[in-house]
Amino acid sequence: MKKIITLLVVIFFTGSLFSQVALNLPEKDIALKFQNAKINKTFFKNGFKATNERWYNFGETMDIFYGNTSVLFGNNLFPDTTILVDYGTSGFSGPWIHMLGDVLDVKSSFFNDVTLHPGELAMGAQSTYNVDSIGILCYYERNMADPNIVDTLLIEVTVNNNLQTPYFAASGINTNLGADTVYVHLINYSQPTNTLNYTTKKQYKFPLTAQFFADSLDNGFHYVEVSTADLPTVTAGKYVATALSFIPGYTWVANVDTLTQKNRFFFVSFKEQEDMFPVYVKRDFNISYIIPQDVRYNDAGSWNGYFVPSYAYMGTTADYSYEHHLVYYKTTCATNCGEVGMAQTVNNATTSLGDAYPNPALNNMSINIPLSVNTNNATLTVKNILGQIITQYNSFNLGNNEITISTSNLSSGIYLYTLEAGNQIITKKFTVNK
Repeated sequence: MKKIITLLVVIFFTGSLFSQVALNLPEKDIALKFQNAKINKTFFKNGFKATNERWYNFGETMDIFYGNTSVLFGNNLFPDTTILVDYGTSGFSGPWIHMLGDVLDVKSSFFNDVTLHPGELAMGAQSTYNVDSIGILCYYERNMADPNIVDTLLIEVTVNNNLQTPYFAASGINTNLGADTVYVHLINYSQPTNTLNYTTKKQYKFPLTAQFFADSLDNGFHYVEVSTADLPTVTAGKYVATALSFIPGYTWVANVDTLTQKNRFFFVSFKEQEDMFPVYVKRDFNISYIIPQDVRYNDAGSWNGYFVPSYAYMGTTADYSYEHHLVYYKTTCATNCGEVGMAQTVNNATTSLGDAYPNPALNNMSINIPLSVNTNNATLTVKNILGQIITQYNSFNLGNNEITISTSNLSSGIYLYTLEAGNQIITKKFTVNK
C-alpha cells in the first residue's frame, strides 16, 4: 500500500468568460464526495526540500494556504456519453466530462511564499527547468470480474509558449475574484481524436490493471506516476500543459450498460473552500480545465476546439464546486533558480511582502513592505475571502514601508493582502479573531 494528504470531496461549477459563451453546470454533476479522505502530503516531498528538485501541485498549495481545510471532489472521466451513469434523483444519463487539462506556472507567488513552502526550490519568470515525472491522484474502480481487461490512462504533455491568453473583462467574474481583468491560458483540443491538439507533445500510456487496482493508497485512492524525462526543457516564457483521458479496455452496449457494471475512473480536484470564491492573482496561470460534453461533440460554439477553464463555470454566487485537479509535477532546476525565503529572489529584486503581525489580529495589524521598484506603480490591496476590496494603499517610499491596518471593524475570518509592484504580484493572508 502506498501512502499520500488531508481532504474531503464534492464537485463542480457555473459561469462566463470574455467573448466566449457562458457555461452552466449540469445539475446531474453532483457526483461523488469522498468523506474524510486522508492523504499524507509528505509522500510527494521525498527529501527534495532545499535542493534543485521539487514537487508542484497548485491545489495542494492552496490547501496549505487555507490551513488544510480544502474540499476534495470526484467525477467520472469517460471518452463519450454512450454509457450510463446513475445520477440519483436526476436519473440515468451519460458522463459529461471526457478529458481533463492542467497548466503548471512555477512563477506563482503562492509557490514561492516562504510561509507556505519554506526552504523549497523557488523559480520565476527567467528560470528554466525539466519536468522529470507527473503524478495523478485518482480513484479507479474495477467492477468486471475478468482480470485480463486492461484500461488505460492517457497522459499528454506539451511544453509550449503558444498558449493563447484571452481574458474575462466587464463581467461578474471580475467582481467575484476582486480583479479588473482575469487572464487565462487556453489549451487547444482535437475533437476528432479527443486529444491534446499540439504537434509538439508527448504521450504516456499508463496501464490500469487488476494489480494496479489492488495497489491502492491507504485511503482507497490510487496514484499514477509516469516518467517524463523525454520532455524538452521548459525555458523562459513556456508553460507545461497536461491532458488526461481514460481509455476503456472493454466494449459496452450503448445507452444500456452502466458504469457501475464496468471499470471506471474518477478524477479528483480540490475546491479551495466551501461557498467561497477562489483566490485570484493576475497572470497566475495555474488553472485546471475540462472537455465537457458539448465541446466533445463540437456543439459548444466559440468553445469548440478548446479545453474549458474552471473560471468559465463561475457564476455570481460562490456555490460552484470545481477548482484544481490533483496533477503533481516533479521538477529539476536547470538555471536561474533560488530558495523560497532567501534574500536573492528569482525575480532579481528585493521587493517583498512581509507577514502580517499580529496574526491572528484583533484591532490592528502591521505589514512591512521593502520596495526596490518605482513606488508610483506599487499598490497594496486588502480583500475579504469573497474577493471584495476592504482597503487599498498607493503611497509608498523606496526602502521599508510599515503599513498599519485597522481590523477593529472587520468580521472574524480570513483576509488576503496583495502587493503589486513592478512585475511582481505577491499575495498573503491574515486572520481576524474577535
